[in-house]
Amino acid sequence: MKPDQRLNQSAPHSKKVGNPIGSARRVRRGLSIAALSIASMLSLGVSPSVVGQPQANHLAASTPFLLAQPLPIPEAYVTPINGTVTIQLVNETGAAVGYEVVGETDIRTLDRLSTVTLTQISVPTSITFRRFDNGFLTTTLTPDTPSSGTLIVTLSLGSDLGGDRTAISIDREGGVDVN
Repeated sequence: MKPDQRLNQSAPHSKKVGNPIGSARRVRRGLSIAALSIASMLSLGVSPSVVGQPQANHLAASTPFLLAQPLPIPEAYVTPINGTVTIQLVNETGAAVGYEVVGETDIRTLDRLSTVTLTQISVPTSITFRRFDNGFLTTTLTPDTPSSGTLIVTLSLGSDLGGDRTAISIDREGGVDVN
């Protein structure tokens, strides 16, 4: 009997031996998948457990706790009077600007080179604005001028996306953030 015939013969109680080259490919493919899995786990900061030694809480041990982030320092303060403020929007751009006091008004239009005064706006509040020609905006805040409780928001031409400001938020204490 030739050696090749012995490999392919099977005894009644044993399994038939398969193609050794195909078997090697399957093992290599299995190792590749395992290596990718381990690489994925390591990139997520998870250490793979050793066989027979499961890690009880491997995610908690390797994931940093989220710490409370400090609140941003307001860019300006306006003094609320009886829980309300007056906001004067000044459009110094050459384009019409849409604006909205979120939850209080619909979108309105502020014509180019014009001004509007919004009175008795309850705080906290947010105001959004956007040039209708999709150009960038620069926002300048002048608080408590000409009187206490009034915020002047001057909208002028912006030059880049990084400086584009399209919303202000005023908190209960009168802190103003520009986004």
